[in-house]
Amino acid sequence: MTIWTIRTETDDLESVREMVEDQRNRGYNAWIEDESGQRLDEEPLKKSGRSLHQKALGFIIWGIAIAVTLGALYACSLLSGDPLRI
Repeated sequence: MTIWTIRTETDDLESVREMVEDQRNRGYNAWIEDESGQRLDEEPLKKSGRSLHQKALGFIIWGIAIAVTLGALYACSLLSGDPLRI
């Protein structure tokens, strides 16, 4: 039996997890190694989820969406002639 090895270098954790999961779904034995060739424990990687940058960006996007919605509702109340009194 011939053993084949595929190596990919990337710094994007999510794409690595997707590639490994895809290979496992196809029936291959796949794992993640670090730069020194040591096999990584994948459990902490699964728990880490989104990065801090992604969480902050999501928070900013939701904040903007809420602010725009509240501003639009206030503008509608002004146009209707019944201003919202705060």
